[in-house]
Amino acid sequence: YGGTVQYPEDRTLTLAQAADKFTTLSPAASLLVGRIGANGQCTALAARNATTPRSTASIFKTWVMAGVARAIANGSVAAADGVPLVASELAQGGVINSEPLGTVFPLRDLAILMLGISDNTATDLLHQLVGREAIAPIVQSTVANPDLMLPLLGISEQFHLYRSFPLAESLSYVNGTQAFKNQFLQERIIPLGPNNGGPYFHTILLTTGSWRASPTDICQAFAWLRRLPQGSEAILT
Repeated sequence: YGGTVQYPEDRTLTLAQAADKFTTLSPAASLLVGRIGANGQCTALAARNATTPRSTASIFKTWVMAGVARAIANGSVAAADGVPLVASELAQGGVINSEPLGTVFPLRDLAILMLGISDNTATDLLHQLVGREAIAPIVQSTVANPDLMLPLLGISEQFHLYRSFPLAESLSYVNGTQAFKNQFLQERIIPLGPNNGGPYFHTILLTTGSWRASPTDICQAFAWLRRLPQGSEAILT
């Protein structure tokens, strides 16, 4: 970074020293500096608590992108396909929410919006298009404890856990079995539709709710994407 964003005392640290210092910044710090090699595997260069699950926040979108890439690779969708903006997928933090309903976006543009500026409505449109059932096998193959991520909620669905239920009910979902989670999702969360706020805001769930994966899991997800056929429409998207 040319010294522009580092404190002077940090500029001469080795990678190992920087990783050690990083762990002093928080009692719940995890770090992985990794390299994805030509074999498509993630190799750790520096790791501190790298297998400890942490809240992923918008990094969960990496798995949504993987689901999109798989759908392109198997021919069920194409990068140029048009995806209309529909009211049922409007999410808080969606930059495209100001566009008229019915506006058609190329799938590739939604993928760029999802990852480039973390547009939440673009995310929920792609999440709905591909389907959580298609994303689940990728989560299962890349995450050491996939139950912490599955069923893979969309943005509005996750926000309902934060804002629409008493904390005890939201925690019953977070700590429940897969069968319980799926039933709660179908019967309690999905019928609520898009989330536009609610009577609660459970800040504890921002770090201990669903969407949890370790730095190693995240690296494995990126490695999965890198193993897509080189030069294919899926990897270019």
